[in-house]
Amino acid sequence: MRVLLSRVVLGASTVVAFAGIASAGRLAPPPGPVTPTMVSLDQIEPRRSLNDLAGDANSTVVVSQPGQYFLSADLVGEPGKHGVRIATTGAVSIVLNGFSLVGVPGSLNGIDMSVPQGSSGARLHVRCADGSCRASVRDWGGDGVHTSHVPDVRCQGFTSENNGGNGLAHLHAEGVVHRDVAARNCLASGFFISNIISGSVAFHHTALIDCHASTNFLFGMHCDDPADGYCVDVAGGSYNDNGSHGLLVTVSPPNANQNAGSPPGAVRVSGALCVGNGADGVRVEVPRNSSTSISASGIVCAGNTGDGMACVQSGPPGPHFGAPVVVGGSSFVRNGGNGLRSENPLYTGSSTYGSNALYGMSVSSGDATTLAAAVADCVMSNNSAGGALCGPGRFANCRSQVSDNGGNGLEVIDGCLLIEECSITANAGAGAVSDGTLNVTSSNFRRNGDEGVRCINGECVAEDMVCEFNGSNGTGAPGADFIDCPSVTLRRCVFNGNDGSGARCRSSVGPIKWMSPESISKRNGLHGFDLDECVGAHLDRCTTSGNAGAGFQLGSAFVDGRVEACSSTDNAGGGVIVLGPGNLVVRCRAQSNPVGAFLFAPGNSTGTVINPVTLNANTNPNANIEF
Repeated sequence: MRVLLSRVVLGASTVVAFAGIASAGRLAPPPGPVTPTMVSLDQIEPRRSLNDLAGDANSTVVVSQPGQYFLSADLVGEPGKHGVRIATTGAVSIVLNGFSLVGVPGSLNGIDMSVPQGSSGARLHVRCADGSCRASVRDWGGDGVHTSHVPDVRCQGFTSENNGGNGLAHLHAEGVVHRDVAARNCLASGFFISNIISGSVAFHHTALIDCHASTNFLFGMHCDDPADGYCVDVAGGSYNDNGSHGLLVTVSPPNANQNAGSPPGAVRVSGALCVGNGADGVRVEVPRNSSTSISASGIVCAGNTGDGMACVQSGPPGPHFGAPVVVGGSSFVRNGGNGLRSENPLYTGSSTYGSNALYGMSVSSGDATTLAAAVADCVMSNNSAGGALCGPGRFANCRSQVSDNGGNGLEVIDGCLLIEECSITANAGAGAVSDGTLNVTSSNFRRNGDEGVRCINGECVAEDMVCEFNGSNGTGAPGADFIDCPSVTLRRCVFNGNDGSGARCRSSVGPIKWMSPESISKRNGLHGFDLDECVGAHLDRCTTSGNAGAGFQLGSAFVDGRVEACSSTDNAGGGVIVLGPGNLVVRCRAQSNPVGAFLFAPGNSTGTVINPVTLNANTNPNANIEF
């Protein structure tokens, strides 16, 4: 009880003490009006009106001191003069406040800031007052905004238009960031950035965010001479209807002055529209040994006179040893050239390449053994020359739709073609052509004008491949054609309803090693399997039926092969016809073939041919059965 009482007394005393302190202050405010106690921004760094500044013989207005400046009214230029010339190597900020810098005939640049090289403290920031205003820099005889050797340039929320030079030009820039800036109707480019990496700067960057460049005489944006270590980012916005390329980035060779350990450069374009330009929608030029990577995500390149997007090598031709091009979720349609053309290794997914005047994509690695492209989940359709052309190099295509192209669906010249889980249909030429190695897995080739598959001069392996209704041009094309191939392996493949034979092989350079287990060829316009120039071939558990020619037509140069446990039914030209010597034919069945079940040339080893009458008396496990 005594302890509790002591605590109560102590608590009460504390309350009284605090109450006394609180009662000591004045509750009434001081007399007079309420005034701010904070220091204004103008008191920290005064803002000055550009309209109040004097000019000189070269400029309507001269800014000679660093600081913050603004327009209080439109500023009209004079012939032979810059509008605003910034003659300081410090930081200058200009707020346009919704007003405009207006040039006249014979005027120079709207805003000009040219400083000596190495002026590390130079800065130029030009913006509108807020996001709701829209100022302009227009009608100047030179560039709308021009800087030289200014390390940090930032512009936001205004339009540069109808200028005799570029909309915005930044020479020898190190960092350029523009947001929501429009450049249009200029006699040069909308945005021109020339970048040179010096030994004192390890990393440089240009970023155009939600910017727009249209109807300029040259390029929408031209970033010239960035070397490895420089990043160019274009995010959002549009670059449409320019006289040449919509976006052009020209990467220079590695610079001897570049700092050791500088990060690799990058050109990244995302969410941009490049439509209706007089050359390519997007064009990136890189040296063969550059480490600069290139990526495009969610862009649309449509209706350009040249390629939708072109990534090309500068300098002498040859294999590319640098970083790849990565393209995802983009659309390249209705261009006057290719949808996408790349001389660098290409990785592309979930993109559309359609209705282009040449190919949906055209790629090359410069070397037959080097990866040229890896494609997944893409659509290539209605392109006039073909779906995709690769050469030389390796081309891999997975889960893609290739249809209705004016030439071949996929074509590789001097390289390797890999196709997995693809549907290749209704192309005017062949479904797929490989002048080199061909690997096909779980893919179908239907209703193409020529062959479903054509492989030349390379090894071929196919599993679970379907070739049907090909040869719609009426030229007697087979479902699959193998020409001068060292070896062909077909596992569980189907050849159905093709205009010519189901599968055919020929060679003028040497024998073909053929193997086709568990494959089916039926209802074709000629033979089921039409094989010649084969040595040591093996057909195992294959089935043919309803073909207009023979089920198995094995020519005079088909030697030392093995035909085992195969079936041939209702073929108009015969069941199993073996014209070459040294072959083994056992445990095969032939039924209802009008011109004969089996025809063997001399010199072959065959199981006894039996029929239903002698079937029960047969004790030979290798006998062939004729129904």
